Amino acid sequence: MWKIKNRKYQAKTLSPVEEAYLESIKALEKKVEGKVEEKKDK
Repeated sequence: MWKIKNRKYQAKTLSPVEEAYLESIKALEKKVEGKVEEKKDK
């Protein structure tokens, strides 16, 4: 629950550079999750 509130606060207070940085991290997390799930399926 705290994470959700914290994200809402951050979304209101981030600079464009910080937003781009977080988006790139989220994209990398999705790639990693996909790779981990691929290995689990094998």
